[in-house]
Amino acid sequence: MSNKTKIIFPVILSVLIVLTAFAIRFYYSPLRDINLSQPSERNALFFTKLDNGLSVTVKEMHQLPLVTMQFWVNTGSRNENDSNRGVAHIFEHIFFKGSKFQKTGEFLNVIESVGGDFNAMTSFDWTAFFIVVPSDKFHIVFPYFVDLLLNPAFNQSEISKELQVILEEQRTDFNVPLRYASTEFGKVLVEKHPYRNPVIGYKSTIANMTRDQIINFYNTWYVPNNINVVVVGDINTENVLKMISEAFKDFKPKPLPKLNLPKQPMHTVQKYNVTERRISNDYAVIGYILPDAQSQDIPVLKVLSKILVEGKSSRLEKILKREQNLVIDVVGGVYPFKDFGVFELILTASPDKKALALVETLSQINKLKTDLISDQELETGKMLLIAERARKLENIKEVGFEIGKMWIAGTLDDYYNYVPKIKKVTKEDIRRVVKKYFLAPTIFEVKPK
Repeated sequence: MSNKTKIIFPVILSVLIVLTAFAIRFYYSPLRDINLSQPSERNALFFTKLDNGLSVTVKEMHQLPLVTMQFWVNTGSRNENDSNRGVAHIFEHIFFKGSKFQKTGEFLNVIESVGGDFNAMTSFDWTAFFIVVPSDKFHIVFPYFVDLLLNPAFNQSEISKELQVILEEQRTDFNVPLRYASTEFGKVLVEKHPYRNPVIGYKSTIANMTRDQIINFYNTWYVPNNINVVVVGDINTENVLKMISEAFKDFKPKPLPKLNLPKQPMHTVQKYNVTERRISNDYAVIGYILPDAQSQDIPVLKVLSKILVEGKSSRLEKILKREQNLVIDVVGGVYPFKDFGVFELILTASPDKKALALVETLSQINKLKTDLISDQELETGKMLLIAERARKLENIKEVGFEIGKMWIAGTLDDYYNYVPKIKKVTKEDIRRVVKKYFLAPTIFEVKPK
């Protein structure tokens, strides 16, 4: 399954996340504000909603003179329909291409003049836009960035250019076997839910996308009650809240359409689909349907993923690659989304070893249903997740990503609970979730012609 964070549905996606304990505290009228902190946290995570429904989250980090501002829109490819597949990603592409008050390229000149950076991402559940700038130049870039969100230009010539860029991206994805395998696997694993569609869309919908379709999508979903403005870095919370409150005071809320999306049950019968392409290696994707991002089993599944497939210490890396030399590579992980999650792993093997690699992989998964993992495996899995989280929380951009993804998932109160939940995972928990969710595998193979 292809996901635009960039590569594979999940394989390299990624991305969900964090916050906790509620203590009410007031910074700036008319804001209703909440300070999420632990007693030891000096610069707590601050969350509020403006009167128009706009969410605002601020985290002070004064280690470096930098600040990131991010717009997290609670809308991605799951909000599309069959006639506009890819429109969320298309709008991401044209977001920085000027506004009603900025010429194309003007924002780029401003951000470069202060030594800043900017980018954007689209996923199944969300779209995000961000800048990173020196904190003493934040006030310069701020109005330009806000203007892009509130007053997009929808310039037809820029739209036409970006549609060609996206079609080229799609051609590239089609020609990279790993990406192709993951994208096609998503259509087999997921039956009717929009997660089965690639975030980038389809050639026919991209090529035929109209300016009116893009404008309609923006007008429907880009409303204050569907957006979180996240600011992290060397800033003062009260000052930032005043800036945001003033800048967005005329941003009018709208009722959001109700999405009636089809349910995706877990598979109880194995599915195996095969296709052929002019390639030299064999690519086999194995996956299962998991619970949504708010499930209490997600921390357990994350530990399981580290133990089974992620990294050099994982079972499949050790057994399939180093000990038995059955695969060229094995990658995968747990990917929790808003409506349900996915476990996906991809084996890259020579054609003569593919069958043995598949058998051994499924055997290792089945062993986890009966045998408890070792104490060392459990501790290593936990340590890897905790260390990974610690590294993220040192970087203001990554902190913003954590906040944004957790807000989208509805798990913002886990910002401080993430590590404690990981630490509580037991060997029995690992066995329980494998038995519960890893019922019958869905397998998609791309083999050489």
